[in-house]
Amino acid sequence: MVPCHYIVADRAGDSFIYENSTGRNVQHVIDGGGRPQIVTNFQLHRHPDLAAMPDGPLTPQTQAFWRYRILADRLAAHQGPFTAESATQANACANIQRLLEAAAPGAGGSGIAATMSARTLWHTIYNQHALTAQTSFYLGETTAQDGTRAERRSPYLHFTLAQPEPPPAGRACPRSVPPSGCQRSRRIT
Repeated sequence: MVPCHYIVADRAGDSFIYENSTGRNVQHVIDGGGRPQIVTNFQLHRHPDLAAMPDGPLTPQTQAFWRYRILADRLAAHQGPFTAESATQANACANIQRLLEAAAPGAGGSGIAATMSARTLWHTIYNQHALTAQTSFYLGETTAQDGTRAERRSPYLHFTLAQPEPPPAGRACPRSVPPSGCQRSRRIT
């Protein structure tokens, strides 16, 4: 089974990363501490420290860490709030196929990228204040006549959540947020 991870965030900027293990029998929660969070194709709970992540040349084994570092550097250098366009540009800079082709131009990078199973299956940009999401999905690969390969992705699909209606008079809203005194667990078994 493939382990998955998700970033869950609210309008106030609080977030956590939820990851399940390869066997899906252990779950991990990594609190964002009020800072933006990043996920690429590795289990962050196994490599929580950026400085201690595997390093070295760009290879299929190190590509997820390279992509994470690129996104972390973009995030650190960015001034002001992110827009949908700046988030899309940051994500494009961490595209594995583009990185491998830049590292080994010509058929070398394309050949390595073509053999990799690591792909961003979907990329979503959320606007928590407008209650919108834009998602692009991985659709497969195309091969040009010269042998180069390229990802096929859907255009960004736009979704909007409707504003919730107030409850009928006399009925209280269900609590969807835990009391402020609750502790967040770092590991759920």
